Amino acid sequence: MKNIFVTGTDTGVGKTIVSACLLWKLREKGIKAGYFKPVQTGAENGIPSDAEFCKKILGLEEPYEALCGYILKLPASPHLAGSVEGIEIKPKVILEKFNQLLQKYEFLVVEGAGGLLVPINLKRYYIRELAKDLGLPLIITARAKLGTINHTLLTIESAKRAGLKILGVVLTPFPEKASII
Repeated sequence: MKNIFVTGTDTGVGKTIVSACLLWKLREKGIKAGYFKPVQTGAENGIPSDAEFCKKILGLEEPYEALCGYILKLPASPHLAGSVEGIEIKPKVILEKFNQLLQKYEFLVVEGAGGLLVPINLKRYYIRELAKDLGLPLIITARAKLGTINHTLLTIESAKRAGLKILGVVLTPFPEKASII
């Protein structure tokens, strides 16, 4: 395996933390690993928070524009943020930036936005299609709380329907004192 796609059952379920942890472990093992965020929304002052976190934690040298396919200000789904900001999100541009990073790194961790069925653009192109076009297996992040079984199984079903390989599910954040749920 050369690269991996980190997706989630929702937004705010720990994709960035899981991505950074994977990168940390890969780098600890001497693997030249890099980070890519195809579409970052909610970039206050033009700073993509997910890429910024990984850049600081891992000491990545690339500018944000190289780590992200698109950087959008509105904290919304990519298709809505792009539409409001007058930017057409093109899968071709994302794939080109991904391939540019592949020239530098032997392993890339790609972090999705939201879940698999989040629309990237107005042409019914979803995060799921992007993961498939990149040909990457998935790590799914999910909340460790009530409702997770349904959200996780729906995400797994969607991934399988698209022919995506699932490597595992990570529950985040796992509580210090777990309840029966």
